[in-house]
Amino acid sequence: MIVENSKFKKNNVYRVIRICDECGERGEQCLQSVKRGRKIRGGEIDLCRRCAYLSKYAKKKPIRGKKHHSWKHGLQGGYKRITLEDGRRIREHRYIYEKHIGREIVSKERVHHIDFNRLNNDISNLILFENNGEHRKCHMISMEKCALEFLNSKMWFDFRTNKYTLEYDEDFCERNNIEIDLSIFGKKVGIKYPKYKVERKDGTFQERKCYIVIIEHLLKRRLCYGEVVHHIDGDNLNNNPNNLVMLNRKIHASAHYSLQLCTAELLKIGSVGFNREKKEYFVKS
Repeated sequence: MIVENSKFKKNNVYRVIRICDECGERGEQCLQSVKRGRKIRGGEIDLCRRCAYLSKYAKKKPIRGKKHHSWKHGLQGGYKRITLEDGRRIREHRYIYEKHIGREIVSKERVHHIDFNRLNNDISNLILFENNGEHRKCHMISMEKCALEFLNSKMWFDFRTNKYTLEYDEDFCERNNIEIDLSIFGKKVGIKYPKYKVERKDGTFQERKCYIVIIEHLLKRRLCYGEVVHHIDGDNLNNNPNNLVMLNRKIHASAHYSLQLCTAELLKIGSVGFNREKKEYFVKS
């Protein structure tokens, strides 16, 4: 217990006179340490350092698993985790593939879910990539390329949510035709990334990418930091004003992710397939 009116300040730290409730030892103690000990023991019990290690005052074992208040049904980042016999926690899809190939998966290797469902850990739905770069290539190039093949036929760009969708809505999937005389920007420079020469205030000229010049002309202002130009059909050389939309970086990333989700849905209905040998998606004829 704490002696009444014993609180004092020493070296800018509040201290009190504490009497041990177990052995009766009287001593000077930091107030914060006393409060921390009470919080750990769950009551107004003050102990000296020696008595604090007695078994009856030992910390309770942490609650883990299904009884924990933040139990997420064994999921981590959308992936199912399992507990092995040695107590290690591992993602189920990696464990299943390790059993399939008869060896441990190296840390740089990635197991990919073909149907994009992280809970479908059937071995027929899993395939191994050598590194994260190959895995990202499958997501960012193969999946998006397949989805864009169905643009404006089975898939549309929703200008309300700035995402791709398989559900057509005339109010949000169509935009008014934008017509601009591109000759006002002058002659293009470059082939791989065409640019326009834009005149500065001091009379000098600066080369800027065509799609940036066009979108700034539509917005009637310069692009701010974090704003990017998205090509709806995925063709970076198609700088038609109707093919351009200005997004911030976060929404731009979600737009590309929605393309991958569309590929997963097209895979379910049979419009897209997966080649296990080449490890890439393809459009079924």
